[in-house]
Amino acid sequence: MKFSVFIAISLDGYVADAQGGIGWLLDLTRQVPEGEDCGYQDFLAGMDALVIGRRALEQALCFPEWPYGDKPVFVVCRGLESLPAEVPASVTLETRPPRELARHLQKLGHRHAFLDDEQLIRSFLRHGLVETLTLTTVPLLLGDGISLFGRAGAALPLRLESSQAYPFGFVQSRYRVLSV
Repeated sequence: MKFSVFIAISLDGYVADAQGGIGWLLDLTRQVPEGEDCGYQDFLAGMDALVIGRRALEQALCFPEWPYGDKPVFVVCRGLESLPAEVPASVTLETRPPRELARHLQKLGHRHAFLDDEQLIRSFLRHGLVETLTLTTVPLLLGDGISLFGRAGAALPLRLESSQAYPFGFVQSRYRVLSV
């Protein structure tokens, strides 16, 4: 079972403001030309499942329609007892720890999952379960907020696989996580 990350971050490494909001990112994406998604749809097409946290679920529910189609979505949240009524049937609440969840998804036939939520990303990285990180850095110093990596605690070697600068100021880098 492989997990990959595709996420936007501020230049100073934040994925959300101090209140968990991403309005700053939505404002910046208005500079992006119509139809440009920086490879997101291609990335998502290569995933057969999604593993997201509560904050990612709440943000997905703000869109006019469910953004993940009928792909299976596993919401990992120990503090949530049930899912909101408006989530599609393809969404499942999970409380398993990372390695156990990986085994469960593999038993269900999944091979490659998109991982979204900074706490989940850090946890899955610590457990050696993340294969690639695609980071789209946007031209903004947020100054404070929710850090993607926080205090990781240990060095983790990465290998840069590709990097692309977009004319609207975004820079996307794809890293392979190397075994430690």
